[in-house]
Amino acid sequence: MVADPIEPSSGGRGWAGGQRPLHPPFVHAPIGGVIVASVCDVVSTVGGDAEGWSRAWFKGGSYALIVGTAILFLAVVTGVVERNRRARPASRERRAVDRHAIVMSLMGAVCVADLILRNGHNESAASTPVLVLLFTLAALVLTVVGGELGGRLVYRMWIATGPAAAPTASGVAEETRRPGALPSSPGSPR
Repeated sequence: MVADPIEPSSGGRGWAGGQRPLHPPFVHAPIGGVIVASVCDVVSTVGGDAEGWSRAWFKGGSYALIVGTAILFLAVVTGVVERNRRARPASRERRAVDRHAIVMSLMGAVCVADLILRNGHNESAASTPVLVLLFTLAALVLTVVGGELGGRLVYRMWIATGPAAAPTASGVAEETRRPGALPSSPGSPR
């Protein structure tokens, strides 16, 4: 049996002793929370104040957004750790990571504002207020844009696809891949 070359024997930071990135396990809940909240708010708004079930959809969206926003803070912290470990300062990769971080931080701020608005309407709203819906949809747009930027980091720039390594003189970290891993696509930085 051949040993997995990226499994360390001991020590280190992060999952698998520093060999696996910390950030990816935490990004799915905030994305899902915003998507679920958006669906719930649209359904609640379409139902309007006359439908008794509209309030349940509003509250469901609120709960999804609470959970997603709470886990977003873990995603931010682990993202900062990974940024510092995997992207050299002033490199093309660092600038790409920073763009992703700015969009996702803005998404987090919109989610917090959305939750504050929701709290103000929690007891009185029979359905999702239009202003709350607009904030939720703005968070959704930022989530899609930020997620696409994050996807570029992984699938085009190969950031955090293997163990953390010291960047080379070009600013690109040379990372070990599993045997049989797919090679870089044409036009990728490797």
